[in-house]
Amino acid sequence: MTASDTPYYFDANALVKYYQEQKGCLNIRRLVANSPQPIMVSPLTIVEYVGVLTRYLRQHHLKRTQLNSIVSRLRHDVGIATKTRPFMVTPMPPNVYQVAESLLLRYAHQAIGSKDGLHLAVVVKLNCIANENYTFRAGYGFAIRSPY
Repeated sequence: MTASDTPYYFDANALVKYYQEQKGCLNIRRLVANSPQPIMVSPLTIVEYVGVLTRYLRQHHLKRTQLNSIVSRLRHDVGIATKTRPFMVTPMPPNVYQVAESLLLRYAHQAIGSKDGLHLAVVVKLNCIANENYTFRAGYGFAIRSPY
């Protein structure tokens, strides 16, 4: 499997940048547009992103109609995986919570939260990256791709 064959995986921070005007949104949109296959997201990514949107609604950064429109677009974009859809939902792999716990303990000195640990564990379990071949920058959202 070459690097160009290995899919990307997005967490909720990357989805925020894809669907909304924020710093870094052009880079994320270019990455999605140039990806030869759909970007992988997990059910955690979807739930976490909807949680971000509802927080924006409560903080009056979004109106209800905008929230509904974004969620509708997201649902369309993660539909049946074809090359025309930008995202593909991958199920949570078995034992992902144990891997996340191990990662959190391994990187206890870094600011990795439990949700980020779960996202990273999904990527590790899906063999997108080898367990020892990554770095993590908390708070930036990550789009991880295998270096191979």
